[in-house]
Amino acid sequence: MAKTELGAGSRALVRHLLSATPLARSHERRQRVRPAQRIAFQEFRRERYAEPALQLAAHQLRSFAAGEYEAVGKFSRVTAALAFNGAPFDLISHSAAIPADEIRHAEYMLRMSSLCGGQEAALRIDSDVLRENWSPPLDLATLDGIMVTLPALSETLAFAMLSTARSLARDPTVRQVYSAVVSDEISHLRLGWYYLKWREPQWSRAERQRVANIAAEILVELEPQLAVGRDAPPGTKSAARALGVLDTASLRRLIRNVVENEIVPGLDALGLGGSHAWRLRRKVPSG
Repeated sequence: MAKTELGAGSRALVRHLLSATPLARSHERRQRVRPAQRIAFQEFRRERYAEPALQLAAHQLRSFAAGEYEAVGKFSRVTAALAFNGAPFDLISHSAAIPADEIRHAEYMLRMSSLCGGQEAALRIDSDVLRENWSPPLDLATLDGIMVTLPALSETLAFAMLSTARSLARDPTVRQVYSAVVSDEISHLRLGWYYLKWREPQWSRAERQRVANIAAEILVELEPQLAVGRDAPPGTKSAARALGVLDTASLRRLIRNVVENEIVPGLDALGLGGSHAWRLRRKVPSG
C-alpha cells in the first residue's frame, strides 16, 4: 500500500508502505499466490550495472509508477460512470477490476525503482489533477471522451511502451516487473476499444464527431510529447538496455508502429478519422 503525504500546495508525496495490520499480511499473501506475477525483488543486484544506467531505469520506473497510481482514481470513476449510465454488465465488471491492477503495478514499479535508484523512491502526484478526474459530469458524452482518451489510446500506448521495455530488459528482476504489468495492461486497453464498439452504433453524427475531435487532438500532438526517450551516456548503453530503458530511437519507433498499426486502424474502423488526424500530426525527425 502507498502512503500519501500532503505537502506544500497540492502536491502529494506517495511512498510504498504497508499498514502493519492484518490487511498487510493478506495483501502479501495475495501477491505470493499469483505465480505468473511472482517477482524476485531480493535477487536484484545493483552492482552489475553502471550508476547512470541505474538512475535512468529508476526514473523510468518511477514515471510509469506515477501513471499507474493516477489511473487508480481514473478507472474508479470510469466504473462509476459506466454503472450510472447503465452500460453492459461485462464492461462494468471489467472496469471494476482495473483499479486493483493499477495499484499493484504502481507498487511493483515503485519497489523496483527503489532498488535501481539505491534509495526509497517516492511519487509526487498533483492532487488537483486527481480531484479533477472526479469533477466532470457522468453523462455519456463525457464518458465517451474519457474512454477514447484513457483505456483506448493511453493504455494502448502504455502497453506498447511497457512491452518494449520488457523486450529490452535482460535483468531477470526488471523483466519480471515489466512482464507482470504487461500481462494486465492488454485487458485494460481492450475495455476502451470494446466500449467504443458498443457505443458506436448509438452515436448521432454530432456525437461521433465529438469523439473523433478528441482522438484527433491527441494524435496531432502525440509525437512531440513522447518523442524523447532516456538516452544513456557513452559506455552505459548496454547496461541501460538490460534494465529496460527506452532510448529516443526505440521510443520513436514504437510510437509510430503502435499508432500506424493499432490505433489508427482501430479509429478508422469506428468511423473516427484516425488516418486523417495522423496525417496532420506535428512530426518529429526520424530516429
